[in-house]
Amino acid sequence: METKTDLSEVEKGASDYTSKQRSSPRFTTWLNDIVQKASEDRPEEKWRQTRVLEVESNPEGWPRLAAVIDSDANFMIFRKFGYLRTRLLVWHQDRLRELEELLGDLDLEDFKDDATRRALCCRQGDDGRSPPKRKLLFQELSREMELYDDLLKRCADAHQYEVPSEKAREAMAGLIWNDAQLSHLDRSYIEHVDDLVAICSDKESGSIHGLLLDLARKTCIGRSFIRFLLRGKTQKRKLRGASVLHLELFDKRRFDGLVAFLFTMVVVVSLMGPIMILYRIRASNGYLQLAVALAFTTMFAGLCASATSARRHEICAATAA
Repeated sequence: METKTDLSEVEKGASDYTSKQRSSPRFTTWLNDIVQKASEDRPEEKWRQTRVLEVESNPEGWPRLAAVIDSDANFMIFRKFGYLRTRLLVWHQDRLRELEELLGDLDLEDFKDDATRRALCCRQGDDGRSPPKRKLLFQELSREMELYDDLLKRCADAHQYEVPSEKAREAMAGLIWNDAQLSHLDRSYIEHVDDLVAICSDKESGSIHGLLLDLARKTCIGRSFIRFLLRGKTQKRKLRGASVLHLELFDKRRFDGLVAFLFTMVVVVSLMGPIMILYRIRASNGYLQLAVALAFTTMFAGLCASATSARRHEICAATAA
């Protein structure tokens, strides 16, 4: 009987405590505000805040296109204006030729005259002449040569960039035309296929890498698993909002990891496959064994040539090993 009384008292006390909590919402609100304010005042919480440029948040036209190009290194495709650079080069080159002929004529003129022949042997005396023709000519030559050298170096640097693949150019052209806000003249730069350069091309990747990237962009439409596998938090934040461009972004580290895994599996198969097959057919004809070894060796060499940017001697060394 006493036990029942004690239990009832405990239940009554608990119900009173619960009722007090319900009757004091101000205390709970005040406590939550303190906890939230304390978490906001922590400096480490502010340091963790990051910002990402959302593609769809930019105005239509060039602002949005610039955000699209900046969202992925594969979209960094621009014109190098090779024809204009060449025209400038040949113009400055011919200008230097003209000044070179003027210098030769001036030297020959002074050499034929006994009064001015000494000027060819004394630079200080030649500069003191009035007017100092050779000094002025050298100054003009110096300016033209500096412009020519700078242009020559910049032209050589521009030709060091890789030519974008046709798939990358088509992907960028599709994004430009899907926007449908730029004028035809503004969007026509992507049509100059012989004048485009990719300033962020991956020299370690081969044609297989681009093929897998194009396949991933096509297969991820409507498939959330592939997007979850290849898309990081930054890419998700960039694509936030209603998309009208049909833009697909992937995390480069995740995609490179997937390609490396697939490449490793294929290499293991190409190396262990012939061993297993040769062991299986060890009692067969020797010509069949040679054919199997030749087939897998050719497959391995072709894989190195297409999946990587290895040079010829590197492919030969890997195949021989």
